[in-house]
Amino acid sequence: MDLRLKGRTALITGGSKGIGLSVAEHFAAEGCNLMLVARGMDSLQQAAAQLRQQHAVTVQVHAGDLSLP
Repeated sequence: MDLRLKGRTALITGGSKGIGLSVAEHFAAEGCNLMLVARGMDSLQQAAAQLRQQHAVTVQVHAGDLSLP
């Protein structure tokens, strides 16, 4: 499906695993560059490497807990 998202950037919280990673995979498949946020840097880096390799998109990662002010 072409949602005309190629070249846009999506910010995805909880993007290192589970539903967040699945959402990231779908956006990457559409050609979106990604900014992934999650608490663990190791899992973020693994997810980013996987997405870059599979979809040839730019992926930035930011470790942080969004429940903290």
